[in-house]
Amino acid sequence: MPSLPLASLLSLVLSTDVGDTARPHLLDCMGESFGVELSAEPGSRAAKVCIHPGSGTLFLFDSPLLAKSVEVQQRERFVDVAVGNRSITLMPPTDIQPGERFSVQVRFADDVPPTSATFELVAHPSWAAKQVSVVHPPVGVKNCPEEPRTGGHGPGLTGLLAEGVIAQAGTGVEAKDLSKENTCPTGQVISWGRIFSYLSTTSRKQAGQPLLRLALAVELSNHGMTAWMPTRAALGRAGQRAKELSVWTARPLPPGTSRHWVMMETEQTEDEARQVYTLDIWDDSGSRRVSIGHVAFP
Repeated sequence: MPSLPLASLLSLVLSTDVGDTARPHLLDCMGESFGVELSAEPGSRAAKVCIHPGSGTLFLFDSPLLAKSVEVQQRERFVDVAVGNRSITLMPPTDIQPGERFSVQVRFADDVPPTSATFELVAHPSWAAKQVSVVHPPVGVKNCPEEPRTGGHGPGLTGLLAEGVIAQAGTGVEAKDLSKENTCPTGQVISWGRIFSYLSTTSRKQAGQPLLRLALAVELSNHGMTAWMPTRAALGRAGQRAKELSVWTARPLPPGTSRHWVMMETEQTEDEARQVYTLDIWDDSGSRRVSIGHVAFP
């Protein structure tokens, strides 16, 4: 499954929803390469950093570290943790599940405040932060305690705007309820319930057209005798090559499970995003497949 060419912290990747009526919510962490300016204020929030199996993350610091003070939560699960004089390289566990979180705590060898820092590693289904540059605040500058500054690319919508995943004007993240247009036939081993599509206009272009970020959240139920793990998905329409999506679900669907969310995302040009598609979801074996027609975006 190809990874998505993301350059931001948030996009439209979604985490599970455990309520009966609420839509899935957003999974937020910083992706790609970015900077973090530490705060000397007590109670400052830890920067959230995306990690992904098979992708290393490098922390670079502007002050030397006390090597023996570096603490990585569940360090024994990590493939590798290498601590240098001013750097930490992390290779995450191969068995992490999207949404898992690990804390990293460091202490600095000099007396420049703050003397320590904490980061929150968040397992992401599609991408990882490659490099995180960590700097102390300039002398005489007082940080705001509400959020750590991240090189001008703050968490939430500010990071999305800074990286171009959401355009600066004229748009937001739009949602569309497809449930009434896609009633599941009876008797299917894997059935679906609620379906939501999401769209965000980016500030980037492809082949001269605006590039849009698209996501889908599908509520599935498994009526079979064995668990089912959806791993692949694609949007297709007659006469066009199917567009594969990245897929995330928190766990396999055990038999008899209902209201289990499966999340998917991709990027399309504006013309492509305005088409109506058939969504196919399947597992690694390809033996069980869900096919949903009339899939459109806001």
